Amino acid sequence: MSNSLSRCVALIAAVGLFAACTSAEVVSKKDPDYAGTVERLHLQTAISSDLEGLAQRASEKIRLSLVSYGIGTTVQHRAYTPDSKEESEGGPRLEKEKALVVPYEKARSVDASHVLLIEEKSQSESTTYAPPTGPTGGMASTTHQSYVFEASLYDVNLQKRIWRADVTAKGTKTTSQSMEGEVMADKMVERLAEDRLLPPMQNDNVSGTYR
Repeated sequence: MSNSLSRCVALIAAVGLFAACTSAEVVSKKDPDYAGTVERLHLQTAISSDLEGLAQRASEKIRLSLVSYGIGTTVQHRAYTPDSKEESEGGPRLEKEKALVVPYEKARSVDASHVLLIEEKSQSESTTYAPPTGPTGGMASTTHQSYVFEASLYDVNLQKRIWRADVTAKGTKTTSQSMEGEVMADKMVERLAEDRLLPPMQNDNVSGTYR
Protein backbone atom coordinates (compact mmCIF):
# COMPACT_ATOMS: atom_id res chain seq x y z
CA MET A 1 0.00 0.00 0.00
CA SER A 2 1.42 3.41 -0.98
CA ASN A 3 2.13 6.07 1.62
CA SER A 4 -0.56 8.39 0.22
CA LEU A 5 -3.16 5.60 0.26
CA SER A 6 -2.17 4.70 3.81
CA ARG A 7 -2.64 8.30 4.88
CA CYS A 8 -6.08 8.41 3.24
CA VAL A 9 -7.16 5.21 4.99
CA ALA A 10 -5.90 6.56 8.33
CA LEU A 11 -7.74 9.85 7.79
CA ILE A 12 -11.02 8.09 6.94
CA ALA A 13 -10.66 5.89 10.00
CA ALA A 14 -10.00 8.91 12.22
CA VAL A 15 -13.03 10.81 10.86
CA GLY A 16 -15.18 7.74 11.39
CA LEU A 17 -13.96 7.44 14.97
CA PHE A 18 -14.66 11.09 15.75
CA ALA A 19 -18.14 10.83 14.18
CA ALA A 20 -18.88 7.74 16.27
CA CYS A 21 -17.98 9.72 19.42
CA THR A 22 -20.36 12.55 18.46
CA SER A 23 -24.13 12.45 18.79
CA ALA A 24 -27.14 14.73 19.18
CA GLU A 25 -30.70 14.41 20.40
CA VAL A 26 -33.63 16.73 19.70
CA VAL A 27 -36.89 16.46 21.67
CA SER A 28 -39.48 18.85 20.27
CA LYS A 29 -43.02 20.10 20.77
CA LYS A 30 -45.06 21.93 18.14
CA ASP A 31 -48.18 24.04 18.47
CA PRO A 32 -50.81 21.53 17.23
CA ASP A 33 -52.92 24.31 15.69
CA TYR A 34 -50.08 25.74 13.62
CA ALA A 35 -50.14 24.78 9.91
CA GLY A 36 -47.58 27.17 8.40
CA THR A 37 -44.06 26.45 7.17
CA VAL A 38 -40.84 28.45 7.15
CA GLU A 39 -40.42 30.66 4.07
CA ARG A 40 -37.35 32.63 5.12
CA LEU A 41 -35.50 32.24 8.41
CA HIS A 42 -33.56 34.53 10.72
CA LEU A 43 -31.36 32.41 12.97
CA GLN A 44 -29.87 33.83 16.16
CA THR A 45 -27.67 31.98 18.62
CA ALA A 46 -26.95 32.88 22.24
CA ILE A 47 -24.04 30.61 23.11
CA SER A 48 -20.99 31.14 25.34
CA SER A 49 -17.78 32.18 23.63
CA ASP A 50 -16.00 28.91 24.46
CA LEU A 51 -18.46 27.15 22.13
CA GLU A 52 -18.04 29.64 19.30
CA GLY A 53 -16.86 26.94 16.87
CA LEU A 54 -19.92 24.79 17.57
CA ALA A 55 -22.30 27.73 17.17
CA GLN A 56 -20.79 28.86 13.89
CA ARG A 57 -20.68 25.39 12.34
CA ALA A 58 -24.20 24.49 13.47
CA SER A 59 -25.58 27.76 12.07
CA GLU A 60 -23.79 27.37 8.75
CA LYS A 61 -24.92 23.74 8.38
CA ILE A 62 -28.53 24.71 9.11
CA ARG A 63 -28.30 27.51 6.55
CA LEU A 64 -26.89 25.21 3.88
CA SER A 65 -29.39 22.43 4.64
CA LEU A 66 -32.37 24.79 4.32
CA VAL A 67 -31.27 25.76 0.80
CA SER A 68 -32.61 22.36 -0.31
CA TYR A 69 -36.04 23.49 0.90
CA GLY A 70 -35.83 26.81 -0.92
CA ILE A 71 -35.38 28.68 2.37
CA GLY A 72 -32.95 31.57 2.69
CA THR A 73 -31.40 32.14 6.11
CA THR A 74 -29.69 35.06 7.83
CA VAL A 75 -27.51 34.35 10.86
CA GLN A 76 -26.55 36.39 13.90
CA HIS A 77 -24.45 35.23 16.87
CA ARG A 78 -24.49 36.60 20.39
CA ALA A 79 -21.89 35.32 22.83
CA TYR A 80 -22.61 35.14 26.53
CA THR A 81 -20.15 36.82 28.88
CA PRO A 82 -19.61 35.42 32.40
CA ASP A 83 -20.52 37.67 35.30
CA SER A 84 -17.28 38.08 37.29
CA LYS A 85 -19.06 38.38 40.67
CA GLU A 86 -21.20 35.29 40.10
CA GLU A 87 -18.20 33.45 38.73
CA SER A 88 -16.18 34.05 41.88
CA GLU A 89 -19.07 33.07 44.16
CA GLY A 90 -20.66 30.12 42.43
CA GLY A 91 -19.05 29.46 39.08
CA PRO A 92 -19.75 30.97 35.64
CA ARG A 93 -23.25 32.33 35.03
CA LEU A 94 -24.87 32.78 31.65
CA GLU A 95 -26.68 36.08 31.31
CA LYS A 96 -29.89 34.58 29.98
CA GLU A 97 -31.92 37.78 30.14
CA LYS A 98 -29.92 39.21 27.23
CA ALA A 99 -30.92 36.38 24.91
CA LEU A 100 -34.65 36.14 25.56
CA VAL A 101 -35.69 39.11 23.39
CA VAL A 102 -37.02 37.76 20.10
CA PRO A 103 -35.50 39.89 17.28
CA TYR A 104 -38.73 40.47 15.36
CA GLU A 105 -37.60 43.84 13.97
CA LYS A 106 -34.37 42.33 12.65
CA ALA A 107 -36.37 39.48 11.10
CA ARG A 108 -38.73 41.91 9.37
CA SER A 109 -35.79 43.91 8.04
CA VAL A 110 -34.57 40.81 6.16
CA ASP A 111 -38.10 39.68 5.17
CA ALA A 112 -37.91 36.59 7.39
CA SER A 113 -41.14 34.75 8.11
CA HIS A 114 -39.71 32.98 11.17
CA VAL A 115 -37.05 33.39 13.84
CA LEU A 116 -35.09 30.46 15.24
CA LEU A 117 -33.36 31.13 18.57
CA ILE A 118 -30.77 28.67 19.86
CA GLU A 119 -29.86 29.35 23.49
CA GLU A 120 -27.27 27.57 25.58
CA LYS A 121 -28.66 26.07 28.78
CA SER A 122 -25.78 24.08 30.29
CA GLN A 123 -22.45 22.33 29.80
CA SER A 124 -21.23 19.21 31.59
CA GLU A 125 -18.19 16.96 31.52
CA SER A 126 -17.45 13.47 32.83
CA THR A 127 -14.62 10.98 32.54
CA THR A 128 -14.78 7.21 32.10
CA TYR A 129 -11.89 4.82 32.56
CA ALA A 130 -11.03 1.55 30.83
CA PRO A 131 -8.90 -1.16 32.48
CA PRO A 132 -5.27 -1.57 31.35
CA THR A 133 -4.64 -3.75 28.32
CA GLY A 134 -1.65 -6.11 28.47
CA PRO A 135 0.96 -6.39 31.21
CA THR A 136 2.41 -2.92 30.64
CA GLY A 137 -0.67 -1.09 29.42
CA GLY A 138 -1.88 1.99 31.27
CA MET A 139 -5.45 2.82 32.18
CA ALA A 140 -7.19 4.65 29.34
CA SER A 141 -9.61 7.48 30.02
CA THR A 142 -12.17 9.32 27.90
CA THR A 143 -13.55 12.73 28.78
CA HIS A 144 -17.17 13.08 27.63
CA GLN A 145 -18.73 16.49 27.01
CA SER A 146 -22.41 17.32 26.84
CA TYR A 147 -24.02 20.61 25.79
CA VAL A 148 -27.73 21.39 26.24
CA PHE A 149 -29.54 24.06 24.24
CA GLU A 150 -33.09 25.30 23.90
CA ALA A 151 -34.27 25.95 20.35
CA SER A 152 -37.38 28.07 19.76
CA LEU A 153 -39.11 28.83 16.46
CA TYR A 154 -41.27 31.96 16.27
CA ASP A 155 -43.74 33.11 13.63
CA VAL A 156 -42.87 36.74 12.90
CA ASN A 157 -46.38 37.84 11.84
CA LEU A 158 -48.05 36.17 14.82
CA GLN A 159 -45.20 37.12 17.18
CA LYS A 160 -45.67 33.73 18.79
CA ARG A 161 -43.50 30.72 19.57
CA ILE A 162 -44.87 27.82 17.61
CA TRP A 163 -42.14 25.21 18.24
CA ARG A 164 -39.53 24.50 20.88
CA ALA A 165 -36.97 21.76 21.38
CA ASP A 166 -34.45 20.55 23.91
CA VAL A 167 -31.24 19.91 21.98
CA THR A 168 -28.36 17.89 23.41
CA ALA A 169 -25.01 17.63 21.63
CA LYS A 170 -22.42 15.15 22.88
CA GLY A 171 -18.76 14.63 22.12
CA THR A 172 -15.43 14.00 23.78
CA LYS A 173 -12.19 15.90 24.29
CA THR A 174 -10.97 14.42 21.00
CA THR A 175 -13.95 15.50 18.88
CA SER A 176 -14.05 18.95 17.33
CA GLN A 177 -16.73 21.56 17.93
CA SER A 178 -17.24 21.68 14.16
CA MET A 179 -18.15 17.98 14.13
CA GLU A 180 -20.45 18.37 17.14
CA GLY A 181 -22.15 21.40 15.59
CA GLU A 182 -22.68 19.64 12.27
CA VAL A 183 -24.29 16.58 13.87
CA MET A 184 -26.49 18.85 16.00
CA ALA A 185 -27.59 20.88 12.97
CA ASP A 186 -28.50 17.75 10.99
CA LYS A 187 -30.71 16.53 13.83
CA MET A 188 -32.44 19.90 14.18
CA VAL A 189 -33.27 20.20 10.49
CA GLU A 190 -34.46 16.60 10.48
CA ARG A 191 -36.79 17.32 13.41
CA LEU A 192 -38.14 20.51 11.84
CA ALA A 193 -38.96 18.51 8.71
CA GLU A 194 -40.60 15.72 10.72
CA ASP A 195 -42.71 18.31 12.55
CA ARG A 196 -43.87 19.62 9.14
CA LEU A 197 -42.44 23.08 9.63
CA LEU A 198 -40.41 22.96 6.41
CA PRO A 199 -41.86 22.97 2.88
CA PRO A 200 -41.19 20.01 0.54
CA MET A 201 -37.60 19.74 -0.64
CA GLN A 202 -37.06 21.28 -4.06
CA ASN A 203 -36.40 18.61 -6.69
CA ASP A 204 -34.75 19.17 -10.06
CA ASN A 205 -37.02 17.19 -12.42
CA VAL A 206 -34.41 17.08 -15.14
CA SER A 207 -31.47 15.70 -13.19
CA GLY A 208 -33.48 14.04 -10.43
CA THR A 209 -31.27 15.66 -7.85
CA TYR A 210 -32.14 18.03 -5.02
CA ARG A 211 -31.13 21.63 -5.30
